[in-house]
Amino acid sequence: MKVLFALLVIPFVVGCSVISSNDKFPNKGVVAIPNGKDEMDSLKYSCDSCYEILKSQSVLDTVINIASSEAKEILRNKLSFRPHSVDIKVWRRDSLFYTNGKRIDSLVVVLAQYNCIGKNAYGVEDEVESTSLIYLINNKVVNLTGKIRKDSLSIISGVVSRILALNDDDGSIKIQPTLSHGRVHLIVTTDESCVEDARLDIGLADGTSVSSTSWNKFNCKGTSYFELTQAEVESLGKTPIASVSFSEDNHLYCTVPENEKDYFIQYMRLSK
Repeated sequence: MKVLFALLVIPFVVGCSVISSNDKFPNKGVVAIPNGKDEMDSLKYSCDSCYEILKSQSVLDTVINIASSEAKEILRNKLSFRPHSVDIKVWRRDSLFYTNGKRIDSLVVVLAQYNCIGKNAYGVEDEVESTSLIYLINNKVVNLTGKIRKDSLSIISGVVSRILALNDDDGSIKIQPTLSHGRVHLIVTTDESCVEDARLDIGLADGTSVSSTSWNKFNCKGTSYFELTQAEVESLGKTPIASVSFSEDNHLYCTVPENEKDYFIQYMRLSK
């Protein structure tokens, strides 16, 4: 979890100047947080059902704190961070399960759409948007990244229902398996702008790996194509995956979260 900002809450109040701890805190207001230069700046917030579900100003403060921290983190120049507004939606979820099949009890999901001013990936100062997904159990923030069971894969009209999307500090790797002329191909998209002769290494849980070199011609769409041998298909179809690395001009390495380790096992079973 990233380091949190300190918050000074300044609620919009009509008809009184002080709110006691027993009063209803507003679902709309202003908070003061440090900008990129550690100067206090104002952030407008609106929240759907915050009081009704969170029932605590301190929990709302924590949610805004995390969203602010993550918005600042995506900027190339952290000093340029200036908060603007955040739209928060809160709802209860009773239908989510851990990867082991156990139901996640008392779960609250928070989605924070954040707007700030700062320098983006191109070094241009502009309005920047970010999204934070925060999980709470009994009003405490919990890290469920990779721990929530995902819907089983399906193939509809030859297209897999979801891609394998992985991230590390240097970028992202997105893999879409597809079946063509009876052979399994992997379409891989990364943050690399121009690619040719890229190398893909998929580390398996048993310590072995599946390695392949892209067959596509040079292109600047950031997309590489790999064709798997029958032996590679069999390996991916029976052994969970642990990591994925992609090498071209730069090297990306992503560990695979628990809820995606059986991704290829599911796909290979469907593609038979």
